[in-house]
Amino acid sequence: MIATDLPLFCTQPAASLATLATDDAIYIAYERERDFMSAPKAFVVVKLAHDTLVTVNACHANEAQWLVLEQEPHGVYQYQYDDARFYVFYGAEQLVDVKTEELVLYREIYHCENPHEAMCKYLNQGGTDNSD
Repeated sequence: MIATDLPLFCTQPAASLATLATDDAIYIAYERERDFMSAPKAFVVVKLAHDTLVTVNACHANEAQWLVLEQEPHGVYQYQYDDARFYVFYGAEQLVDVKTEELVLYREIYHCENPHEAMCKYLNQGGTDNSD
């Protein structure tokens, strides 16, 4: 397992992931860790190609990879399986595994209560760039 450069997941209770599939893309949103609790909540929204293989609450990693992942902080990790590249969004109570060559586009969204609201805000703003 190799950590990506995406922000780590929030470690506070009730932090969760949200996923949405449309005809054009697949979106994954999660609350990122804050440096201090008085900072506004921030959510990371990742956009994937519409034909990306997505597995929810399961992971294609082999046993050795899984044992390594369980020791890591919650976040986004890259691994190889059967000559394919996968990324796993590893949360406290949720897991999303995606088969794709790379995660490129993401955006941080602020001042939302949950990842669903952040994803809606992202999509309402056009969902295309990395700025807020």
